[in-house]
Amino acid sequence: MKFIPHCLAGFLILLSFFPACNDPTIIGSELLDEDQFDLGYTDTVTLRAYTVREDSVLTYSPTFSEQLGNYLVGKIEDPVFGTCFASLVAQFRLLQGQDPSPPFELGELDSIVLILPWNPDGVYGDTNQVYSFQVFELAEALDNEKTYYSNEAFPDKGMLIGQADLIPRPLDSVSFIPPDAKPGDPIKIVPQLRIRLDEAFAQAFFQTDSMNFESDSAFLAFFHGLVIRADVPNPGMVGFDLQNVFGGLTVYYHQDTNFHQYTFPIDDNSVKAVRFEHDYSNSEVATFLDDPAAGDSVLFLQGMSGVNAVVEFPHIESLQGLIINKAELVAQIVEHSASPKIAPPDQLVVREIQEDGTIEDIEDFLIADRVTSGNQGFALLFGGDLQENDTYRMNISGHLQKMIAGEVSNKLLITVFAKAEKGTHTVIGGPGHSLRPLKLELRFTRF
Repeated sequence: MKFIPHCLAGFLILLSFFPACNDPTIIGSELLDEDQFDLGYTDTVTLRAYTVREDSVLTYSPTFSEQLGNYLVGKIEDPVFGTCFASLVAQFRLLQGQDPSPPFELGELDSIVLILPWNPDGVYGDTNQVYSFQVFELAEALDNEKTYYSNEAFPDKGMLIGQADLIPRPLDSVSFIPPDAKPGDPIKIVPQLRIRLDEAFAQAFFQTDSMNFESDSAFLAFFHGLVIRADVPNPGMVGFDLQNVFGGLTVYYHQDTNFHQYTFPIDDNSVKAVRFEHDYSNSEVATFLDDPAAGDSVLFLQGMSGVNAVVEFPHIESLQGLIINKAELVAQIVEHSASPKIAPPDQLVVREIQEDGTIEDIEDFLIADRVTSGNQGFALLFGGDLQENDTYRMNISGHLQKMIAGEVSNKLLITVFAKAEKGTHTVIGGPGHSLRPLKLELRFTRF
C-alpha cells in the first residue's frame, strides 16, 4: 500500500525539473501555427438544374438478379406529367421436372386462364375504382438471352383474346372453385388477377398438334407469349409479381369425369418485360423540359421511363483546396401528385452524367449498396429516402471530392430509385425556389 505514494512523490519531484512544461503556449506552439485547420459549412454552392426526358430503362435482363420485382400495367392521364402507358409482355414455358407434353389430345377443354399474382407494394393510384385490362397474343418470338429496354416494341396479332374490368384487390386472397370441386366448395389462393381467355383462341391452343408441346423450343415457336395492357385510362398503375410461382397460363380440361389442369409457368427462364410510353403534350412538365431557366424554380421526377432532373455545378473549381467532410444534395417536395393516391417516390438516387453522356452510379451509392443489407442500412449511408418533412437527402461526399479534383464530370442526374418498378412521381424545388430550394449542404475542412 506504500508503493503508490512513493511513486507519486517521485513523479512530482521529476516534474519540478520541467517547469516550462506547464505552459501550453510553449510546447508545440510552432506546430499549432502550421497545422491549424478551419472547419466550415455552406449551403450556397451555385447549382444549375433542369428537367430532362428519360431515353429508356432496363426492363428485362438474362441475369436473374437484374430482373424486376414489380411489373407495371396501366394508363394514367395526369395534368402535370401527361399520359403514361405501361404494357407487360410475358413468355410461358413447359413445366420442368415432369413429362413436358400435356395429354390434351385425350381430353376436352373447359377454359384457359391467365394468372398474374398482384404485387401489393407495387400499386399506384386509387384501387377503389374500376380498372380495365386487355390481353393480346404476341406476334414475334422473345429471346431470353437478349436485354430488353422500355422502348422496345412488342407487336401483337391484333385480336383481343381476353379482357377484365374490375376493382383491384392486391391484398385479398381469391376464392376459386376448381373444375373438380364440389359445388359451393371454393378454395383460397394468393391475390391474383385471373383473366379467362377467348374461347376461339383457347380451342385453337388446346387442339394444336401435340408436337408443339414436346419441348420448350417447339412450344415457344408455336406460342410466343402474351401482351397485357390498358387501352383506356385507368385511375392508376397496378403491379404484378412475376417471380411468384403462381403466375402462368392454366389450361383446365377433363377426360370423361376426371378434371385436370396444366399450367404453363412464367419461370426464371421466361422473358417478362415492360414497355413504357410517355406523352407530355399539353402537360405542365412540357414547358419545363430541357430549360435551365424554368428548372431554377421547379423540377419534375417520375418513375417508369419518365423525367429526371439534371444538376450541374458550374463553379466547382471554387471549392479547390477543400477536404469534403460531408456533402448532401437536398431535394424538397413542393407539389404533390394531382392524381389521387399516387404517393411521391420513397427513394431518390443520384448518378453521374459522364462527358460522353453515359450514366453511371456514383461511388457513394455503390459503397452503400455494397456494404449494407436492406433499405435501412442503405438509407443511413447514402440517404435518398423520403423523410417526414417531404425532403430527400443524398450523400455525395466522395463523388464531390472527385468532382473538385477534376476526376469526374460536374453533372449529376437525380432519378427515382428502381424507377422501372415505380409508377410514382413528384415535383421538387429548383435551386432558385424561394421556400424549398434544391441545395448542397457542405461541411468541409480548409487547411
